[in-house]
Amino acid sequence: MPKIFRIGLYFAALALALSWLLLAESSPAHDWLLVHPLASNLAMAANLPAYFAAVLVSGNAHAPDNALINGAMAVQWILVGQLFAWGYSRLRPNNSFKPNPLRGSA
Repeated sequence: MPKIFRIGLYFAALALALSWLLLAESSPAHDWLLVHPLASNLAMAANLPAYFAAVLVSGNAHAPDNALINGAMAVQWILVGQLFAWGYSRLRPNNSFKPNPLRGSA
């Protein structure tokens, strides 16, 4: 698997874990977030495109399925992670994601 896809998957895993920590009622930070709502509001704003995509796919604007929302969030954060990885590879000209050629190859 190319490095840019692995970085996208790692980024998505980190973003989904952070989203769970900030948004889920079963999260250990839930009681703290009731008093400090800024972090959970920012997390909801970051995940709003995924919610809209789930609404469009399900056709039910009031309560799309949680599996659709979670899937859309995973796709969103994988794409964002790949975009960041691609941009980072363009900023470092001598250290791109291209494989290094073997010695002695023509």
